[in-house]
Amino acid sequence: MIRHQLALLGFACDVVNDGAEALEALDATPYGFLITDCHMPRMSGYELARAEREREELTDTRLPILGITANTAPEDLKACGEAGMDDCLIKPTRLTTLRDYLSRWFGADNARCIAQAEATAVPTPDTHHEDVDSIAFAPVDLSQLTQIWGSESTVKSLLDAFVSSVRDDMRALPPLLNQPDVAELRQWHHRVAGAVGLLQYPPLLGALENYRRHLTTAPADQSRSEGITLVRVCNTMLDGIEEQAALLA
Repeated sequence: MIRHQLALLGFACDVVNDGAEALEALDATPYGFLITDCHMPRMSGYELARAEREREELTDTRLPILGITANTAPEDLKACGEAGMDDCLIKPTRLTTLRDYLSRWFGADNARCIAQAEATAVPTPDTHHEDVDSIAFAPVDLSQLTQIWGSESTVKSLLDAFVSSVRDDMRALPPLLNQPDVAELRQWHHRVAGAVGLLQYPPLLGALENYRRHLTTAPADQSRSEGITLVRVCNTMLDGIEEQAALLA
């Protein structure tokens, strides 16, 4: 998603798998900017930023670093600054938001102006007061996705892969609820929220956020019950997204 958004804004980029590969790329190429996910295998974004700042002490240079995270907790945002990042962006990232952040370093004139329609805010389903099966499906904004990804066929492939991946994540949640462990549930939530952020679908993001708010405070029975409800809600939404994808070319 970030690669496509940067292309729309007129920026070229290279993409690597983790922080260790990023350091190797920085050795080989004089980049003008670094965007990093905060949570990656082998070397996290925090570790990458600290390593880059340590290397800069020997060269008297400073590379702008923008961290990206799905976590909105104050301690996570504070960790970005402590690691040496210049700013932190919250997933899901809208094109206009990314453009505004980049313009702080490159100037607004260097980012090509894009007429991007903002997705209409959709109220998050309140699963505590109505039956899950009765929740009306709010369609995904296919026109917005087509603008971002370029064609309906690409959007269809994206949606198909998205539905398959998130269904796997939903199947992985119930076993974690047998004896709820906050750390494991937070890790599961971070992974799923990151994937859902790519789609920028407010109802699904809202359902995940509602569950996250109670992770650290809810008793085991409540966490288990809300987790099972979350799975049903998300699967209902995925059914609707799958039906929309089937209509695309």
